[in-house]
Amino acid sequence: MKNILSIIGTFVLNVLKSAFWAVLLSGFFWLCKWIGSLLSICDQPTLSNFLGGGIVLFVVLFLHRMIWIIRDMRRRIKDPIYDQMANATGISYKDYKQLRDKKNN
Repeated sequence: MKNILSIIGTFVLNVLKSAFWAVLLSGFFWLCKWIGSLLSICDQPTLSNFLGGGIVLFVVLFLHRMIWIIRDMRRRIKDPIYDQMANATGISYKDYKQLRDKKNN
């Protein structure tokens, strides 16, 4: 039950973070296009530009985060020592590999 709630919470957090950054970046690009239209460099921005860019950015960011989460879950399942260290100290996998390699050498 704890794992299912953790996965659901991670999924919801992923959706919220992706939506936040998508709206923020899409708004920034829309503002740049609006400034460009004032300088007669490009066309006037529309609501469909904002929504289309936001949806594309949301999908890209969401998929990127999901791939990162699945990769981290796979590493934790394959290596229980890394799982314990990551939960206790928040160590990254890169740092864990360096420590593990120093220990083995």
